[in-house]
Formats: sequence, structure tokens, C-alpha cells
Amino acid sequence: MSAAERLAGLVVRLYRPSARDGRHAEIVSTVRDALDGQGRMGAARELADLAAHGVRHRMGLTASSPAGRTLAAAAPLAVASGVALSALFLLCAEWDWRPPTLPDPDPPNRIGPFATLGPLVYLPWLLMLPAAAFGLRRLTRTLAALATATSAALLPLTPPTGADRPPLWALGALALFALIVLAAPADPLAPERPDPRPAPLLAAAMLAVLTVGVFADGSFWRVEHAPDIPDPIFMSRPLWYRYTAAAPLGTAIVVALVIGLLAALVLARRHPTLPVAVLVTAFPWAMVVYGLNAAESRPLHDAVLWTCLLAAAATAGGAAVRMRAARRVTDAR
Repeated sequence: MSAAERLAGLVVRLYRPSARDGRHAEIVSTVRDALDGQGRMGAARELADLAAHGVRHRMGLTASSPAGRTLAAAAPLAVASGVALSALFLLCAEWDWRPPTLPDPDPPNRIGPFATLGPLVYLPWLLMLPAAAFGLRRLTRTLAALATATSAALLPLTPPTGADRPPLWALGALALFALIVLAAPADPLAPERPDPRPAPLLAAAMLAVLTVGVFADGSFWRVEHAPDIPDPIFMSRPLWYRYTAAAPLGTAIVVALVIGLLAALVLARRHPTLPVAVLVTAFPWAMVVYGLNAAESRPLHDAVLWTCLLAAAATAGGAAVRMRAARRVTDAR
């Protein structure tokens, strides 16, 4: 038995028993071609893709399953969301916009012009946008895995380095977006092809909404006087992770989510999985809204919460009705 056959036999075991016979010959051929043409590193990449596909196949996240189709529709939304959120945090929360003449209110443990180690997580997300736009699925998934691993690595790296990190709600939301991308079904035995879905346009639209929400706060370079501090504190960035409430930003996110859910319901006839895909993508955004403390007053907080719950219930109900109708049509045929 050759090395390709032994490696392929291990990968085939990850698939469901019903699909092993049909996949074995393809996997052996793919691994053998990779060993001959790309060497051990190329074969390792192919095996990693095939192993991930086998795990998704065993979990029912295939291109023909309802969950797989939903995640496939949610993956471009997750990429655009992660890119927009990373760009916003990098430019507005990390980068020091303070002129040299203003005092520095930050602690000395900064990373160059950045406030935290967050750019290490945001850079893979920004590189993910051109990869997704050109349909490079393997590169997109690799960058998503790199962003997730970097987010996890920041937790133990922060104490020994003395540097700060973004809050957990920011890292957690980006990790959830990356998991959606990684869980979306893709057949590694099929050739890569450009993805026609407009990930760059979605990312630009989301970033525009977030930017409007940030600068609507009006706290850019605002001067604050603390009772126990004689010198004024200059707000040197439009967005702060922890020190201000950023209520307009949270409100802008909620409004955008509601509009997105309504638009998904309108388009559900042509894209039945889109409403549920928007709901899947909305969960990480809800984490961001919670972390930003979307409302400083309790009544507004309750109004935002009930709006989200009602919109989610309406979307789920409408999607269930449409999926049931589509199933009846299929059964009738």
C-alpha cells in the first residue's frame, strides 16, 4: 500500500460510512497528485482540506443539507462583518489620532501607535476581503483559522508582555464570524471558482454604517475634566473599547440588523436560506452591541432588546413558513 493510499484511508474514515466508497478513489487520486506535483507540503494542505470536509460531512454541514446551505449563505455576510468590524476597530479604536501637542491619556504599555495587540487579529481579517472577493476559498479559510488562533493566543500573551488586548466581546464576535466561515461547506475536490457574491460591497456598506455610528457620538477629541485630575483628558480616538458607552454605534448596528432582516424576508422567495443566514450572522453582532453598551438608559436598552427579539422571531417564523412551502412544492413534484 502506497503512502497516498494510507493517508487517504485515514481521511476517508472521517466521512460517513455511506459516502466512504464513493470518496475513496477521488481522495487517493488527489493525495497522489499532490505528492507528485506539490511535495509533502502540498499533500499536507490537501489532506487538511479533505479532513475538514470530512468532519463537516459527518456533522451534516454539506452543500445539500439545510444547515450547510444556511452557513454557505452566511459565510459572505460573516466575512464582510468581520472585515468591517476589524477596519473600524483598527482605525477608530486602535490608531492614535491624537496630535503631538495633546497630552497622552493612555498608559505606557502601548504597541507603537496602537492601543492594544488587536491589530494582530485585525490584519488577517483585512487580508480576507480580497481573498473572498476573488473566490480563493482555501486562502479565505486559512486566514479565518489564523485570525481565530491569534485571538486565542492573545489571552495568554497579554500578562507576560504587559500589553493590553481588545475586550473579550470584540475578540469573541470576530471568532464567531470566523467559525461561520470555517463551518460553511466547500468541496475540496471541486476546482476553485470566483464567488459572485459581493463581499466587498457588503463590507463597504457595513463599514459606512459603523463609521456613521461612531462619529455621531460627537466625542472625537472631546476634552473631559475629572474631579480628581487637575489636567484635562483629551479623547484621542473616535471609539474607545471601555471608557465610553458609544450608544450611537450600538443603535446604528441594531437598526442595520433590523433592516437586514426585513430585506432578507423580502428576498426569501429567491433565496430561502437568506433570512436564517442573517440571523446566524446577527448573533456575533448582538455580542458587539452588548459589549458597546448600546444604551446608557434602561428604557432604551429594553426597547432595543425587544426590537431584536421581535425581529428575530418574525424572521424565523417567515423563514419556517417559506421553507415548509418550498418543501411541499418539492414533495408535490
